[in-house]
Amino acid sequence: MTAPTVCDKHGEREWCECWQCGGEGVNGHDCDEDCCVCLAPEDNMRCDICSGKGGWWRCYTCAPETESEDTP
Repeated sequence: MTAPTVCDKHGEREWCECWQCGGEGVNGHDCDEDCCVCLAPEDNMRCDICSGKGGWWRCYTCAPETESEDTP
């Protein structure tokens, strides 16, 4: 999380943890074998939602989390 916590337009931003990898940056196991024989497979594939960053900065004014009920 090296980016500044300020939106250029509105000021404050908030860190959103990735829903797929839970903030770890990795999701899924691939050991390059057709049939995995790993006894305890660990996640080692970079998360495709957050690109391995564990989350993203979000300005809730620029990109609201949910649609307003007033929006058609």
